[in-house]
Amino acid sequence: MYEVKPWSDAWYSSFQQNKEATIVGASWYEGLLPTLIDPDASGKWSVVPMPKWSADDRYSSAIDGGANLAINKNSKHPEEAWKFIEFMLGKEESQLKMMKEGGLFPSLETTYNDDVFKEKVPYFNDQPVRTLYIDAVKNVAPITYTKDYPLANELITNAFAEIFLDNKSVESVFKKAAAELRQKTGRK
Repeated sequence: MYEVKPWSDAWYSSFQQNKEATIVGASWYEGLLPTLIDPDASGKWSVVPMPKWSADDRYSSAIDGGANLAINKNSKHPEEAWKFIEFMLGKEESQLKMMKEGGLFPSLETTYNDDVFKEKVPYFNDQPVRTLYIDAVKNVAPITYTKDYPLANELITNAFAEIFLDNKSVESVFKKAAAELRQKTGRK
C-alpha cells in the first residue's frame, strides 16, 4: 500500500507517478484535479457516487463544510459586507460563474436547472458529472457542528487510519473512538 498525506508534496507527486487510483472527495475536485492536482490526466478520471455503508442506508453522500460567508460583529462596513455576500452567494449568475470557472458547486438550489449541469466535462471522460453532484446534495447525511467537532474529527480520522491501514475491526475501533470522545468531552 502506498501512503501519503493529502495535500503534501508527496501526494501531488503520487498523481504524476500514477499511484493514486481513487479519491473520496467533494465536487470541488472538478476545479482542482485538472488545474492543480493532476493536470495531465484528462480522460483518466471519472466520478461515481460515494459508496454507502449498506443497501439500507438512506444517505448516499456526506458533507463537511459548505458555502457560507459571515460578517464579523466588529465590521466597520457590515452593509457593504452583506452586499458582497448577496452578490457571491445569492445571485444565480455569480454561483454559475463559480461553477463554470472554478468547479465550485452552487449552494443556491435555483441554479440546478441551468444547462451547465448537463454539460459533459472532458476531463472526466465526458461525463455530465454535475448531475451526480445534484443527486448527491439531495442525499446528504445531516451534520451538527459543536465546539467538540475538531476533537471528534481528529478521533474519527485516526479511527479510519486504524481500520484501513491496520485492518482493525470497524466496530471495535469506532467503540474505542466513541469512548475516548465521551471521556474527553464529558458527553454521554
